Amino acid sequence: ISFYATIFLIIFGIAIQEILGGEFRVCYLAIAFGQTFLFIHYSEFSQIQMDDKISDQQVKLLNDALTGVLSRFAYIDEINAYTASVPENLAVFMIDINGLKTVNDTLGHKAGDELICGAAKCIKRSLGNAGNTFRIGGDEFVVFAAMTREQVSDALIDLKYKTEIWSGKIVKNLSLSVGCALAQDCEGLSIDGLVKEADKAMYEQKKEYYRASGYERGADTV
Repeated sequence: ISFYATIFLIIFGIAIQEILGGEFRVCYLAIAFGQTFLFIHYSEFSQIQMDDKISDQQVKLLNDALTGVLSRFAYIDEINAYTASVPENLAVFMIDINGLKTVNDTLGHKAGDELICGAAKCIKRSLGNAGNTFRIGGDEFVVFAAMTREQVSDALIDLKYKTEIWSGKIVKNLSLSVGCALAQDCEGLSIDGLVKEADKAMYEQKKEYYRASGYERGADTV
């Protein structure tokens, strides 16, 4: 629209000059104004294109390409946001997929990707409604959610149920180890301290899984 408007301005100036005749002042002014407007609008258009490109890149960085949940980059931003203070109702969940390496080794990485996507879907549906879900590693997820103790308990029950009924096209079973730390139970802890507490609780559950399944922990790490 800006381009055609500029061309029209130039042609209009030339037309007036042809009709009126005499000196070329009107024609020159029309061309000068037209070139100026064209340059201004071209600069604005280029800036809009650049802004859109940067925005697209930011979206790609902040979202995990495989699962659609937030990425490790977004997780770091979230951690930084809680550096000054931790909300009293914040619950931190650390989640790890059990047996991913075995699935990758026996059924292939396509099956492993299906398992990761299945885990992300279950986690987001059960825990993510009250906060943000991040994939921070191959089979590691973190959720920051605003929840009471009762809500945490209900969400964990719901997550267990969703993982038990989940079934993929290649992989039929999904098992997660989940650890949780509530800010109200860990008074004075920083966000890093809460993450460590949740991670510790998750690894305790992971040990139970391997004891029950008969696997050695080191035999199934990613």
